Amino acid sequence: MPDSLPLRRNRDFNVFWLGQALSVLGGSISLLALPLLVLDATGSLVQMGVVTVISGVTGIATGMFAGYVVDRTDRRRLMIACDLARAVLLGAVPAVWLAGPRIWVLYLLTPLVTALKTLFDVAYVSSVPHLVPPRDLATANARLMGTFAVGTLAGPVAAGFITASVGADRALGVDGATFLVSALSLRWVSFSRYGGAGSEPKPESGPGSGGGWLREMFVVGFRFLWAHPLLRPLTVLLTLLTFVTMGATDLLIYRIRHDLGQDAATLGCVIAVSGIGVVGAALAAGTLRRVCGFGACWLGSVALIAVPSRGSASAGAWRRSPSWRPCSCSGRPSAGSSR
Repeated sequence: MPDSLPLRRNRDFNVFWLGQALSVLGGSISLLALPLLVLDATGSLVQMGVVTVISGVTGIATGMFAGYVVDRTDRRRLMIACDLARAVLLGAVPAVWLAGPRIWVLYLLTPLVTALKTLFDVAYVSSVPHLVPPRDLATANARLMGTFAVGTLAGPVAAGFITASVGADRALGVDGATFLVSALSLRWVSFSRYGGAGSEPKPESGPGSGGGWLREMFVVGFRFLWAHPLLRPLTVLLTLLTFVTMGATDLLIYRIRHDLGQDAATLGCVIAVSGIGVVGAALAAGTLRRVCGFGACWLGSVALIAVPSRGSASAGAWRRSPSWRPCSCSGRPSAGSSR
């Protein structure tokens, strides 16, 4: 493939892009469908939080060795294997739910799917330079990020309507089907067009037999992050921020479904509206970074997370206060008033 070939005629990238567009949409469906399934099965915010914590801890732990694994395996085969495994795991949920809710299945499924997702994401990001020439790398990444932004808007809406129509378990099954399509599309993609020597890096061998390779697999990533003067504090801050904010979606879901009594379709639309902020931030990040600097952008983004959360809490407290009275436009006495 000559370097002069425009990106729109790059078959490998376009097949990869379209396959991942569907996969991103399916992943966005699961982000809403999984906590909804837990809430519908248990009615417990605590159970939702347990599943979320399991997912967060697994993602952090897998991220420590994901790069080690990706460097030592064939990336395309690894991504196909991750997609097929996730398709089987998520596709089995509707079949299991036919016999009634089985919350323990979600406790087993969540860490497996999260680990597979982390491995896939690392292989996915590191494979893009092998699909396009260096001059098209920025454009290719922009298209992939734009697809991700669209998925964060459309996925929750689709999840809400699917859940409202046929149930959250079926929504997870739809996500499993998208991973199957992604695996099939990767079968027709070659990652050996570009990237250094012109082919994907050969898998490296492990450091030895016994438990040495397993120990190195976990230690190598930690050593790299901890030795880097910038990545070390960023890793600590992001880890803390992740644990502080990972339950925010669960709280929003519980408030809309339990406290406000709205259906899953309404919830999906609310989550999708919040995704507009993701798109806006992605478009403004580069300019703000150049104008304001990294520190100001970081602190500003954290403050923007805090403001609406505090506003929601204040609104809830005001509504529960004795002085609050709902409007009665029908002539009937308002709640809490004397007859």
